[in-house]
Amino acid sequence: MTLFSLGLRFGDGEAAWRRPVSIAMFTVCGVVVLFGLYLIVGDHLLELVGL
Repeated sequence: MTLFSLGLRFGDGEAAWRRPVSIAMFTVCGVVVLFGLYLIVGDHLLELVGL
């Protein structure tokens, strides 16, 4: 939640460095969410696929 809110805050401004930092924050936020989902259903998903 903190990374997402920081991404919103950094995205709101006119300085050239703010937009890439905002995109990086959203990317890290997405990676953390995907890792959390993997921790929750990772083993079950591998069993469904047959690995």
